This record gives sequence, structure tokens and C-alpha cells, in this order.
Amino acid sequence: MKTNEILQIVGEAAAEFAAMFRKFLLSEIASKQMERAAGDLERARARRADVIKSLSRPTGHPAGREAAHVGTEKAAQFLGVSQRTILRMIERGELQAERGARGVWKIACADIEQLKRLKEFAE
Repeated sequence: MKTNEILQIVGEAAAEFAAMFRKFLLSEIASKQMERAAGDLERARARRADVIKSLSRPTGHPAGREAAHVGTEKAAQFLGVSQRTILRMIERGELQAERGARGVWKIACADIEQLKRLKEFAE
């Protein structure tokens, strides 16, 4: 065999080896990224479970326990916001409410409690 042929064969083998090594390195990087993503997913699932547990815990009740609904004033006091904020939340659909007989907003205490838990969790 001539020297040129040997150099060509060695060059091709080196190029093939380099390509295989690159694939190996990329697969190792991908494997580490997948492990990291799996860990992130597991942490996100655990956090979600914590949120669900916290939402099922009882908190204070905006109207004691004597009423199922309260007005915007009591809701605002319970959440620590203004009455106007409560009205804006109703307008935007963030808080479910219905008009009472005299045009006064009635808000379910359960909805207010859930909103408070979400607000506390976000802080």
C-alpha cells in the first residue's frame, strides 16, 4: 500500500471516530439534561401537591360561619384589599358574585377563602 492510501484510510477512520465521539458527547449532554428536567418535573409535582393540600386546609371565615355569602365590604376586609379592588375582580371575572335583591353583590365565602389561600401561597 502506498503512503497516500494509508493516510487516506487513517484520515477516514479518524473522521468516523470523531463523528462517533461527537454523538456520544451529545447523548451524554442530552442524558444529563433529561435527568435535570426529570428532577424539575418532580419538584413541580411536589409543589403542586403542596398547593392542593394548602387549598384544602380551613382558614378563617369572612362571615364567621353563620353566612354562606358576604358583601363586597366584608370580602375586602377579609382579603385586606379595598372594596373597589373587589368590584374590579368581579368585573374581570376573577371573583364569582351575584346581585342580591337590592342590587348588592353577594360573594360566596368559599370563593373568598380560596382566593385568600391562593394569595397567601403566592406571597
